Amino acid sequence: MRSVFDVSYQELPAQARELYRALGLHPGPEFHLTAASAAAGLSTSALREPLAVLLDANLLQEVRADRFRFHDLIRLHAKEKAGAECTAERRRDVVLRVVEHYIRRARAAAELCTPHLRGAAYDFAHPAVDSADFTGHREALDWLEAERANLVGGVRAAVGHGLPAAAWQLGHVLWPLFRYRGHHADWLTVDELCLTAARELDAPQREARTARRLAMLHHRRGAWAEAARLLDRSGELFTATRGRPRHHGHPRRTSGSRPGARRSGHGTRLRTARRGRVPRARLPARGRAGTAARRAGRGAGRRSPRWPRSPARRRNPTAGVPRRGPVQLGARGSRSAPP
Repeated sequence: MRSVFDVSYQELPAQARELYRALGLHPGPEFHLTAASAAAGLSTSALREPLAVLLDANLLQEVRADRFRFHDLIRLHAKEKAGAECTAERRRDVVLRVVEHYIRRARAAAELCTPHLRGAAYDFAHPAVDSADFTGHREALDWLEAERANLVGGVRAAVGHGLPAAAWQLGHVLWPLFRYRGHHADWLTVDELCLTAARELDAPQREARTARRLAMLHHRRGAWAEAARLLDRSGELFTATRGRPRHHGHPRRTSGSRPGARRSGHGTRLRTARRGRVPRARLPARGRAGTAARRAGRGAGRRSPRWPRSPARRRNPTAGVPRRGPVQLGARGSRSAPP
């Protein structure tokens, strides 16, 4: 099959061959017209002609309007041609243009879906190819869902081509996708890549933020030891850099939590342990010590019941218990029930 693809490739015009190689470096299986424009470094109007050539040669498929994909074997062939005929700098530049295109779009989506998310400075090396605007948070979240494979692949490609700043930035703005849609496997992949990128950048603040977000994932999955280790590491990094930790998730307290407790932190685990849902051995040391201190204050050896009775029932155990019939007075004034 390679020989057949080689013949079709050699018959292409120069501009179409260049576009073919650039699209072979795209990180996902499908791509929009704007992503192809970013990869080629051309405007969407100038891209129409070489795209039409690839479509006529059956080297590219149009899935729907302005949405294209390679066959799996053709995609591998295009990637091989890019590796053989393009320099490392050229390949890196193509990947950077594509990743920056996805950073712009994902950042605009994150600003709508999670406006409390604190961003990070990033200097774009290439201009935007389109306006990254969404009409609302639902459209923004749907775009993140539709482009999920490309976004996760973009983080992986950026790390692989030595672009740690772009990799961390793209992974960071994918938070609304993981918060609202889950995708724990992709969440784990992206945050582990972001940890690698932050360490390569020697950026402890970014490493701390990523470690805390990854701890939230392990907490959701019940990996308590790993979540505690990552939280400790995040705290050490924030303390070392004199940063102030800030929660990436929901900032509100739940009912019954102590002041300052977050949904994913100490307060939730303490409450769920009291209800019997989590073994006490999994509680942090602070939670076990705090519980013991409160019980010691109530009195030695005394333990409050799980379901305490109401004040009326404590004074009179028969309070509220229905009687068989109306109470009548007997001959000597004693209380008796009717026969």
